[in-house]
Amino acid sequence: MRTAPPWTSTLIAATLLALLSACAEEPVVERKPPAVQFEPAASEALPDRILTSAVLEAETWQPLYFQQSGVAASVAVQEGDTVTAGQRLSNLDLTYQQNQVAITQLQVRTAEVDLAQAEHELSQARAVAEAGGYSPEQVYDKEQSKLEAELNLQRQRLNLQSQVIKLNQMMLHAPFDGLVSEVNVRVGEKVQGDVTDPDNDSNQRPPMAIYQPGAFTMRVSLPEGQARRLRIGDPAEVGLMEDPEVHFAGTIDWIAPAVDRDNRTVAVRISARLTEADPFFSRVRDGSTARVEVLAQAGGQVLTVPEKSILYHQDRAYLFVTDGETVEKIAVTQGLVRSGRVEIRDGIDPGDKVVTSQVYALTDGQTVRVSGAGQ
Repeated sequence: MRTAPPWTSTLIAATLLALLSACAEEPVVERKPPAVQFEPAASEALPDRILTSAVLEAETWQPLYFQQSGVAASVAVQEGDTVTAGQRLSNLDLTYQQNQVAITQLQVRTAEVDLAQAEHELSQARAVAEAGGYSPEQVYDKEQSKLEAELNLQRQRLNLQSQVIKLNQMMLHAPFDGLVSEVNVRVGEKVQGDVTDPDNDSNQRPPMAIYQPGAFTMRVSLPEGQARRLRIGDPAEVGLMEDPEVHFAGTIDWIAPAVDRDNRTVAVRISARLTEADPFFSRVRDGSTARVEVLAQAGGQVLTVPEKSILYHQDRAYLFVTDGETVEKIAVTQGLVRSGRVEIRDGIDPGDKVVTSQVYALTDGQTVRVSGAGQ
């Protein structure tokens, strides 16, 4: 077995001594406590921004139905067209019905002539009767003839009115100034007229629909607690889900007087008005999905801290409170989060110095020094 030379142990000892001497000469660096900022917990009124979604509904909207059956002969507009009240939008084949109107108009004129003749003959009969030339019975016959002519004229006029109504029921006219939102009829298509209830659920989509742009309502359902903090006239901010650039103001104009018994919510209606001068007037359409934000009235004084001061760990919320030298980690219960402020429902008191920086780098009981805001 080979053995190490006698000088080996001497060399190792010298090396260890040199290393120890070098370590002894290095200065010990003292680490300073981390610098933190704090802010006193404040008692304030925290407004509640309620965010929800709704569908824009034009305040004035109307589906248009033909009230007679037939074949579509004309479609004068397309979706998106602006129309004026009374403007004809579409019509069925009017040939037969127009002929019926013309025939009935002729019958009315004939009845008018017959009445005029009967009145003339009655007048002559009365004159002759005064001279003794006609008996009372003969005058009575002329009076009956005049009465029959009057009744016939009334019947013909009623018939003409009926034929004109049928003609109008074969046409669609704009009921008001507005915008065409739907066109579901094509030239040459057979149309089944609906003369009963044009709004019943069994109907297919209406041939046309029209609405007035610029005036919309939105209906939302809110938890009872939130709804109680709203008032008629409260403002709302409205934006379109599919067009983030579009935003405009709204106003709460109705709050249901009762709570829904099934889901414990309250219906709220928000109205919005835009004019043609508004930059987004043409981009706000009936049926669009809107993002609605309502600023509810503050629900009394609550204790709040900056949102950045909250430390989350294992589904719990914590705060670090400092006395200026050390920090204490405290479990808290948080409430509403609004505009960068968090409601703290328990765990701290007003005026407690809540650390607002480096919260994820601190440990309970750690020594710190305060700097910047709050010191």
